[in-house]
Amino acid sequence: MLQKPLKRTFQLEKLRISHSYVLAFTTYSGGHAHQGQGGFYGSIKSRSEAHQFRPGSRAEESDIDTLNSLMSKLNHNESMESNLKELANIPSYASLLNRLVIKGAPVWGLSVEQRDFVNRMNAALKDHGDM
Repeated sequence: MLQKPLKRTFQLEKLRISHSYVLAFTTYSGGHAHQGQGGFYGSIKSRSEAHQFRPGSRAEESDIDTLNSLMSKLNHNESMESNLKELANIPSYASLLNRLVIKGAPVWGLSVEQRDFVNRMNAALKDHGDM
């Protein structure tokens, strides 16, 4: 047995507006609003200030160039993991890593290979710090 769909109406300044008419003016930008992406425009807290851009969350061009040269040097060597541990002793590379990692994750703007390298270098730095 088929049932009729419920039709909701809203009273707006003495006008009766159907629910479907109101939904036609609600736009959705995609993504999941609770993760800071997407959400319904006009809804409260769908675009909160907690998800604003933070300085330092994007890789700088000079840091990417330094990272690329470091990666190319290490890719030619056989024992890359032991070299990463040695790099943890060099202050300039440790500061590079500090600029390329925020809250334990690589910053935005790195390729997959660069992110993997930064993660391995970060793990080597943590291992070095535990010794």
